[in-house]
Amino acid sequence: MLTFDYLSLFRLGFFVIIFLFTIHASIIGYHWLSYGASKHTALLSFSIYLLIGALLLLTMASSLSFMYI
Repeated sequence: MLTFDYLSLFRLGFFVIIFLFTIHASIIGYHWLSYGASKHTALLSFSIYLLIGALLLLTMASSLSFMYI
């Protein structure tokens, strides 16, 4: 019988969230840079989106690493 502990399940969920964020960010970036009115505004918005997303993912990773303690 295959059993999972909660930490492995959380880790798998975290990697799924990273994968979905990467797909979503690439789609958003493509549309903002292709169909946006201003390239400068689109690039600034996309940079802010990526920085805030990275900050949230790092926060999630650090809270996941504290589960090992």
